Amino acid sequence: MLTNSSKFNPNKQINFEAIRIKQIAPEYYPLKRVFETELDMFVQKNDNVKEMGKGLSAVVYQFNRFKDIVFKKSKIRNFDFADEIEHLKELPKSLDTVQKFIAQAFDDKTGLFYLLSTKMKGKPANPSSNPYTKVHLSNMFNTFFELDKKGIYHGDFNSGNLLLEKDGKVNLIDFQWMKKTDSKDFFKDKPDIVLPNFIISENAQMFEMASLPFYLKDVPNGRTFFKSYLQSKAKYHEKRAQYLQSLTDTRNNSEKSIILKGINFENAQSLLFRDPDNDIIKLEAKKLQFLTSFREAFSRHDIKNNEENFITSISAHLYTLSSIQNLRREIAKQIKQKYMSNAKKDYLKYTDEYAKHWFNNIKSWIGAIADSDIQRAIHSDVFPQGINSSKKFESMINVSELIDKRYKTTYTKGFDLAANTEGKTVIKEITSGYKKLKSEITGVIFDFKITQKQNEIKRINDKIQKAFKEDRGLDVINYSILNIIKNRELKKLIAGKPIIRNRDEIITQLHYSRLLYEKLVRQCFKYVFREISTDIPVFNKLTGYEGMYKFS
Repeated sequence: MLTNSSKFNPNKQINFEAIRIKQIAPEYYPLKRVFETELDMFVQKNDNVKEMGKGLSAVVYQFNRFKDIVFKKSKIRNFDFADEIEHLKELPKSLDTVQKFIAQAFDDKTGLFYLLSTKMKGKPANPSSNPYTKVHLSNMFNTFFELDKKGIYHGDFNSGNLLLEKDGKVNLIDFQWMKKTDSKDFFKDKPDIVLPNFIISENAQMFEMASLPFYLKDVPNGRTFFKSYLQSKAKYHEKRAQYLQSLTDTRNNSEKSIILKGINFENAQSLLFRDPDNDIIKLEAKKLQFLTSFREAFSRHDIKNNEENFITSISAHLYTLSSIQNLRREIAKQIKQKYMSNAKKDYLKYTDEYAKHWFNNIKSWIGAIADSDIQRAIHSDVFPQGINSSKKFESMINVSELIDKRYKTTYTKGFDLAANTEGKTVIKEITSGYKKLKSEITGVIFDFKITQKQNEIKRINDKIQKAFKEDRGLDVINYSILNIIKNRELKKLIAGKPIIRNRDEIITQLHYSRLLYEKLVRQCFKYVFREISTDIPVFNKLTGYEGMYKFS
């Protein structure tokens, strides 16, 4: 449990102050007062720890005295880590590849909580200095399988939460966003993790969503690694099929047909991934594309994450829907092949059901997401640092192309935005309204900041018109949201100048302009969304992805 360097010295003076241990794992109870003293020393001097990293809600440290223990200090008063503590307690005790709960502490003076847990060995994967080997992948999938059986879904497999040791072991940390599916709900739809009823909790999905695509960015030969990855994954699906088979005698009759679908899908993946051909690699690459696209879209919309720029959230969700349709279109193409094995038939059938399940879920959320992001642009006074940084506007990586350049998705002008007469009318109103506004402002005041902001808005207006003419629907949305924010910034500058003649009229005109931008976003969103939601055979490919790459 503890290394020699972390053994308690009974002669060391204990100086109990404001920190109280509120709960502690039984095996660590003898160290309760020692932990309290160490945390008090940290609060007073901060010289007995080493900072390990920062998250959205906490900072992570390691005690100098306890080399195998880390602790999180909450950034927010009364944030008590209650969910994460319960998650850690629910992890299988027999698994030595996951973190374990040690203690929860509270600072009476600051109102801040601390979470102590075991420190896991290893470093995040890196293709050049700490690459995934076949042994790593095999061990990782073994851990995933043990969690899957318990209905445990990690929820955040970014590269920093998987630590690779040199001997091939892969350790998992940070279970803050873990989801637990009760065994009685194994064969129901799982909306929290977007899995249909015939797929039990699958941690490989989260890995492919949050970690694998970014690892592929730096792999010298993406196709070779991805094929090796699928081959390692074959055994994982074989185990999952065997596990489902073991449940058939213990579940009620209404669930048995669902279990059979799950068994067939797992077996199909197991057989086809052992030596995946070009068709399978291509489909799995397209699946990877929509999973990582969703992850990126979600992170942009996440209201808890102030470091992300939400301006491209709406277009990123639209791109995710388009990526799912792109996968389904490839399935529809392959399913027409004359000769194929039963395994491939099952694989295509159930992969399409899986993709459709994802599509319908996002489709049901996207209207509320769009409205929420528009309202944030209109009303929020808190924007991410570096909002003008082009880095903040980077789009999803084209994972398919990283695996094989032949899989690069091509985008055509398929939406025909020029036919959107309502959108054209709004753009004309924006253009004429801006000219009127500029003349009113220029005629009454000269101020460098105001002039600079006017020029920014003018440049973005030009980009909106150009994107509309070029059928780049996503960029029209992005630039319009950006100009809602710039419009508010200009309004704030003018409102701070009470001596300006016609100030109230100018502010009224700015408010009207903002309404026009909002209307344009909503019009364009509905237009693009309608096109993406059409049936596969007539679906037009999405325009604007390349623009999202360079949007600044």
